Amino acid sequence: MFAPTHHPWSWPGGSQGGPSGRFAPPTGIIDDRRGAVPRFYFDVSDGPDCFPDEEGFDLDNLDAAEHEATQTLLQLGREWLSRAQEVRMQVRDEQHRQVLALSVAIKVERLEHLPEPA
Repeated sequence: MFAPTHHPWSWPGGSQGGPSGRFAPPTGIIDDRRGAVPRFYFDVSDGPDCFPDEEGFDLDNLDAAEHEATQTLLQLGREWLSRAQEVRMQVRDEQHRQVLALSVAIKVERLEHLPEPA
């Protein structure tokens, strides 16, 4: 894994990088199918706030982008769900078409039929 060097998101705790804060692959890797590794953009929202990814990341394929999006969303969920009920991520390809949509949410329901403590 490579340490990230930059990213436009401002992560809780002041860290930047990612998308998962732990992985930024090197550029210039050749893929026989397309000539270059595809670039993916990871946009994050937690309700009213949206954090678009203007730079993107080079990843081997959509499976790699899905893995990074999942890991990133799990990490963000741990930190952001204390103030938001849902955290969403949309992944766009090089043509800025949405190729993945992910969300993590927490729902709390109070059950009325539980007896009150004595």
